[in-house]
Amino acid sequence: MTGLPAPPAMPAMPAMPALRWRAPTRDDVPAWQRLLAAVDAVEGQGEVPDDEELADEFDTAWTDPRRDALFGFDDNGSLLAFGWVQCTPGAVQLHRVRLWGEVHPEWRRRGLGRFLLAWLQARGQQIAADLPPNLPAVLEVAAEIALGDRIRLFERTGFVPVRWFSKMQRDLRAATAAHVALPAGISIRPWSPDDDETTRIAHNLAFAGHWGTTSVEAQAWRHSYTGAGHFRPDLSLLAYDGEQLAGYCLGSHYLQDTACKGYSEGWIDRLGTLPAFRRRGVGTALLGAALGAIADAGLDVASLMVDTGNASGALALYERLGFTPVERIVVLHKALPRAAAG
Repeated sequence: MTGLPAPPAMPAMPAMPALRWRAPTRDDVPAWQRLLAAVDAVEGQGEVPDDEELADEFDTAWTDPRRDALFGFDDNGSLLAFGWVQCTPGAVQLHRVRLWGEVHPEWRRRGLGRFLLAWLQARGQQIAADLPPNLPAVLEVAAEIALGDRIRLFERTGFVPVRWFSKMQRDLRAATAAHVALPAGISIRPWSPDDDETTRIAHNLAFAGHWGTTSVEAQAWRHSYTGAGHFRPDLSLLAYDGEQLAGYCLGSHYLQDTACKGYSEGWIDRLGTLPAFRRRGVGTALLGAALGAIADAGLDVASLMVDTGNASGALALYERLGFTPVERIVVLHKALPRAAAG
């Protein structure tokens, strides 16, 4: 036990005879994808997971959809709402129990969102009660800044904004990526599967002091990064000082987003420099090389996500290389109280 109070009872199902609530199975993936596409059609982000990405959610060792997810269907089998709770292992600073859910745009303002948030919080507290006791625990939600109604719902139920992130882009169609000179003694090499474990260890070292970091375990690393269907080895690079790994850059591409957005997008998913090699231009060199790789792959735009409170200077680096912000996301936390000592 973590020292948390006893978790609350799960809320009662809403009195909505048109919906049937149950845990999801893999057979629900197509309906889940259609719901997310309907949400995106209204919110206009052009980013909808494909069936493979959604099916991967059933393969993680740190979530059990039979207990941690709830789907609501109408009598025709259409998915109208869902909620999912996840808490990845390897917490360093605090346990972050993430709550995720959506309601079909045509079914909003009927109390479904409030119900799902109550269910997610209750299930999240049950999960938190079984986490190791060495760290504090929070419930975590996130929303794009444009979704004011959603943010206000979170705040009314006790969530507090704690961090802001920006999606940044650089259009590679207008001009070729500027050449970035390599620092003395540094070479850039393509990533290969033989480098996978070394890169994972380097990632944990590079992000050890960052806000909200987790020490990514091998299974989680391969599930979310190098084993994911969107991972692109040809967009992924390593920086070496002699034979010592100094930094890394992992790239990805979501093919299904191209039709929605009207342009192809290469993502810089993770960019890190090991502590011993900072202040030498390694990150700048990797980013410049990654822009070249994305352009060489025939992709139109380079994208990345940055923590605007990052003290490492990442935001300034991205701006120097021509990235501009296009979206903002706020992360909100609700601290889980500790039980009184007794």
